[in-house]
Amino acid sequence: MGCFTSKSRFSRKNNRGYTDSLPILNENLRLTEDVIMLFKRGMTIAAPRASAIVIPQKLTDYLRPDNDVDGLTAEIVVRDKSTQETECIRQNVLSHFLFRDLPEDSIDKMIASMNYYILDTNQYIFYQGDSGYNFFIVASGNVEIIVDGHRVKNLGRGESFGELALLHDSSRRASAKTISKVRLWGLGRGTFKLLLKRNNSAKFKENLEFISSTEIFCKLGNVQLESLVLAAVTETFEENEKIVGAGEASTEMYLIKEGEVYIFKNNIKVNTLRRGDYFGEHSLLYGTKRIATAVATCHTVCLCYTQEALRKNLGLLAEKSFYHNPVRISLNNDPLLKKLTPLQNNKIVSFAKIQEITGNLEISPTNTLLIIIKGSLIDLSTLKKWSNLKCIESSELLQENNDKLLNLFAEEEATIALITKDNIEKALGTNLRKRLACNKILKMMNKIYLLRHAPSDRVEALSLLVTSKNVPADSVLFNEGDDGDFCYLVKEGKVRIIKDNKPVNIIGKGDYFGERAIIFSEKRAATAKTIENCEFWLIKHDDFIQLLDHDLEEYLQKKIHLQDVTIKLADIEIIREIEINPLFTIYLVCRKSNGMIYALKSIEKTVVEMAKLGEKLKNDKNIHKKLSFPFISTLVRTFTDSKYLYLLYEYIPGPTIENLVLGNIGFSMDIARFYASIILLTIEFLHSENIIYRALASQSFFIDEKGYPVITNFINAKIIDSRTYSIVGIPYYLAPEVINGSGYTFSSDIWSFGILIYEMLYGVYPFGHCEEDPYNIYKDIIKANLRYPVFIKDSMKPKGIIEQLLQKNQKLRGTVEEVKLHPWFEAISWEDLLVRHVKPKFIPQIKDIDTSKTKSLKSSLDTQGDEIIADMNDLYFGL
Repeated sequence: MGCFTSKSRFSRKNNRGYTDSLPILNENLRLTEDVIMLFKRGMTIAAPRASAIVIPQKLTDYLRPDNDVDGLTAEIVVRDKSTQETECIRQNVLSHFLFRDLPEDSIDKMIASMNYYILDTNQYIFYQGDSGYNFFIVASGNVEIIVDGHRVKNLGRGESFGELALLHDSSRRASAKTISKVRLWGLGRGTFKLLLKRNNSAKFKENLEFISSTEIFCKLGNVQLESLVLAAVTETFEENEKIVGAGEASTEMYLIKEGEVYIFKNNIKVNTLRRGDYFGEHSLLYGTKRIATAVATCHTVCLCYTQEALRKNLGLLAEKSFYHNPVRISLNNDPLLKKLTPLQNNKIVSFAKIQEITGNLEISPTNTLLIIIKGSLIDLSTLKKWSNLKCIESSELLQENNDKLLNLFAEEEATIALITKDNIEKALGTNLRKRLACNKILKMMNKIYLLRHAPSDRVEALSLLVTSKNVPADSVLFNEGDDGDFCYLVKEGKVRIIKDNKPVNIIGKGDYFGERAIIFSEKRAATAKTIENCEFWLIKHDDFIQLLDHDLEEYLQKKIHLQDVTIKLADIEIIREIEINPLFTIYLVCRKSNGMIYALKSIEKTVVEMAKLGEKLKNDKNIHKKLSFPFISTLVRTFTDSKYLYLLYEYIPGPTIENLVLGNIGFSMDIARFYASIILLTIEFLHSENIIYRALASQSFFIDEKGYPVITNFINAKIIDSRTYSIVGIPYYLAPEVINGSGYTFSSDIWSFGILIYEMLYGVYPFGHCEEDPYNIYKDIIKANLRYPVFIKDSMKPKGIIEQLLQKNQKLRGTVEEVKLHPWFEAISWEDLLVRHVKPKFIPQIKDIDTSKTKSLKSSLDTQGDEIIADMNDLYFGL
């Protein structure tokens, strides 16, 4: 960008915190800097200083956690505090950004939980490099802070230190030593996090369970549900109290959590609403005056939403988000239409027209699908009644030239959705009858591995081209060595697979064979012969190929080769080391038999035990193996022997985005938008799988040989169904809610995404860029306003996207769906990106890899014994 001098670039490169002094945070990581140095030197790690003076039992009932090594020589007393002591502690904690936003009752509980530490003169409270656990306030006496053997500060009564330990298990950056006899108030990380979690989760959980149980919101995703909980304002009304009045300006909608509400029109009661019902949404969304009066009949509690809250949490088009969700629910509830896929369902929903009606309505169910969103309708001929979230006579859509009419009546105001038959066929690409029939084929097609990597819309289009074939028993379908042109899906019957004149397998109903024929031009590897009369669905090679472009075809072929799970550890030879890390080493390796290139991560079991990484590695493996997405690398297989754990990955040859940023001092707007778009699609996919990534950063993405950014690591990812509280990630990218311990969800990834866009454009971080101390980084994130580098003109700012993503209030950032609708992304073709149709402006120059001088894995790593494939009971990997 030309805005930073070479000197500032050099400074950034050498102060890039997380590569030298700020590791990726990991709640289970217990390695201090000293321990890492011992690992590097190959030394044995001595036992910690746990043999220090034992706390006299008669003075305390404090139970020290295993990972608390603070104040080992102290007497620790659990006792009540005087009013004066309580007030002194309160004044101190309220001056810290960590505690400033806590509610009063949480502050009180935190103060009550603090323990009393008594230490003599010249006693170390903790040492530089120790794993921190407690935050301390000096009650009396003096404490000196020592860095690298030099005194840097003297603390007296009322002053505090060690607060960073409350956030995460990081190494102390200084030593603390008593100058005189000292009394301290100490708060442990476990107590602090438990108080935060209890305070934030009780009310949150209650409202989340309630909102999730309502018909109108029950099918929303976790991101939207949790955003709605955060956005809600609780209002209470007493008996006969008016909530809203007819003719008033609409400012809020209400969801009844407790109690009962009467709805009046022209002083006549027209409806009674109870728990889970809602009112006021139509006037709110369309900005019209209230057309009815709502009165509480008893003590009533409502969750209240403003128009801004609805638009922020339900999408930029709140009407669509609010009304389309119940339309989706209704389609899923319908015996016929629930056979549609989510993709087909969403396409139909987009054609829904919303109306509010009272009185009579005449409709042809053969030509129009009517869905009741809210209220009820009665058929005046049969007196049959339909109510909330129901489709009326959907089976009539399958009829042709039927003049049937329904005479319906709404006693009370009802909200309905209308979708014409023509629009349904436009959404499905064919008539409903054929689409439903082809969905049976589609269900079986989704079992085929290579189709999992193709875009869903193309697989659905392919299902319309599948043909049917009946074959009698004892018929040869193809012989070994024949050209392959069909993939066979077995609808009925059984088939024997024969290789070298020997039966090797029997394929039955619901299974498939010959799938490589639809992507590869290769000879049949075996003979297939029917055992009994069979009916097949056939996928033709030419039909599949015509739906692909060259790049997508090449990508699918690569993914199929990577899925070869027959590979063994003994098949692998080392080409060279790619990365050496205190915790693991990554090697560039190849398979001797076919020259296929992989990346192999090896981790010593002693390191895994010492760093307590077993569960993290297992989590990485389990998440990675279940994912199939164009911009996520393939985890091919995992191994273990007596000394090491191994993870075999697809090799992504290009640099990381971080490397490119460092080399270019920021990207052009187009390049940054290209990378951001792909990363956003990846985040969207992960969130749809209930996975929060938690380590989104420029070094998380490698550029593949085609120029696309790819995620390769999931060690900090987590599957969540609600909020989580662990502080995990890279300090510069952490969202405020992660730091303050209030609990966070998918929106924290959205914040990190905003930091990444800023970094890609300007080459620096928006918060804490010049800081190495995590405390100062966190303080800047919590307190500082968003600033742009000097000399950055308005034309170099990306249309407000960064301002939206870096909202301190997480509910204002929006969901991935909202972010995709931002004007900065308006020219992006998301489908073209998914099928790799867009040519990147930067494609890495990949040199040919020399495999002529490889070394055996066993000799290079000095492994002990033969390969052991991990089983379900293995400590680290469950296959």
